[in-house]
Amino acid sequence: MMRSLRIRAIVGGVLLSAFVVCLGSITLYLSLDRIARARFDETLANRHARLVVALFDVGPDPEQLAQRLADPAYQQPYSGRYWQLIGPDASVLTSPSMFDFTLPDPVTKATTGPTLDFVTTSAGELRSMAMPVTLDDGKVWQVMLAESIARLEVERGLIRRSLGMTFATLVLGGLIGSILHVATVLRPIERLRQDILRRWENSETLLPRDYPSEVAPLVEDINALISRNREIIERSRRQGADLAHALKTPSAVLRNELESAGLSGPGLVRARDALDRIDAQVKRSLARIRAGNVGSAFQAPTQIFAVFKRLGRLFQGVPGNERFEFQLKVDPTMTVAVDRQDLEEIVGNLLDNAYKWAERRVTARAEQVDAEVIIHIEDDGPGIPEDLRAAALRSGERLDTSRPGSGLGLAIVCDLVDAYGGRVLLEKSETLGGLRVSLFLPRTYRPQAVHQSGSAAGK
Repeated sequence: MMRSLRIRAIVGGVLLSAFVVCLGSITLYLSLDRIARARFDETLANRHARLVVALFDVGPDPEQLAQRLADPAYQQPYSGRYWQLIGPDASVLTSPSMFDFTLPDPVTKATTGPTLDFVTTSAGELRSMAMPVTLDDGKVWQVMLAESIARLEVERGLIRRSLGMTFATLVLGGLIGSILHVATVLRPIERLRQDILRRWENSETLLPRDYPSEVAPLVEDINALISRNREIIERSRRQGADLAHALKTPSAVLRNELESAGLSGPGLVRARDALDRIDAQVKRSLARIRAGNVGSAFQAPTQIFAVFKRLGRLFQGVPGNERFEFQLKVDPTMTVAVDRQDLEEIVGNLLDNAYKWAERRVTARAEQVDAEVIIHIEDDGPGIPEDLRAAALRSGERLDTSRPGSGLGLAIVCDLVDAYGGRVLLEKSETLGGLRVSLFLPRTYRPQAVHQSGSAAGK
């Protein structure tokens, strides 16, 4: 079953055009063939009339008839043009062109008008005309004239070839016309798709008046659907934020109670770790909620430089981070089709890991390759061994329990990057010697790439 409207319309148009052209060609061929035969018979009748006139003038004398008709074809054997006279005594007079054959008597003999028939002889198939003629002496002669149908067949063949070429030209023209017609008809739908993508990126409103009346109701429905989806997503995000706030408050109270109790020992450490994991799980759940809503809302372009500038300033301001050198090499105009809050979540987790493991230096840079933007975050820390990089991207995997954290930072990053059809690559930094995290994110919104798994541990 063809699912493409374009192919359906083109195939339907071609089949309809072919049917109409075939029907018209057959009708036209039959008409032209009838005209060609009528013209052939008219020429035959004119020659027959001249033969009858000559017979009346000179009588049944072959030599006199040959001189009177003055047609060289009657003198040349098997020329394709013949005459024959049958007298009342069954005597037969023929033109020299007949040489060694005679024309058969007509199947039906007319008493007054001529009889037309197709006859087969040793000279081939002929079209004959016969008519009884009564001379002045009262004798009745059967006057017959025949001509080869080769000329008629040549004319018929020419008609067939001409119609065939015309048919092929019309079919080709119909195919081209169908393609152009379908392209014209579907152009508003193609433009609607591009306009929707532009709205995803620029948050523009589709104007129904810019489209044909048949498409305008669909545009209105799309506007309503997009607005409704946006409201639902914003509501779900607010509810998620409220839930996170509601959970963080009791968690903070418990943490303060543990600190104020002044207790120590392994039990207190386990309790703190449990609270850390609760906070991390809440954070990842919120990230998953946002990731699940990526394909349902438009993604306004987010400036990468602004996000890194803000978060870099925040991390540099954390007590103890003054010793780190943070280098940012990002074009201020470069953007990605990622929600700003999600990009801040991604970059924040990666910078947190970088500052946590770096010795003195953290760098961030971005480059544009085709339809993707690649963001690199590097540090001069110990890095991650090649055989452990895949585990680092899995949910909740902590490779080193000596440092604080839940092990969910990279998992959150993967969830969000995957939601935008991107991928995460872990490598060794060639310049700093530590870990390099590369993010491959779309430069423009790609609905077909949303929710495709793209994260992988690289070598």
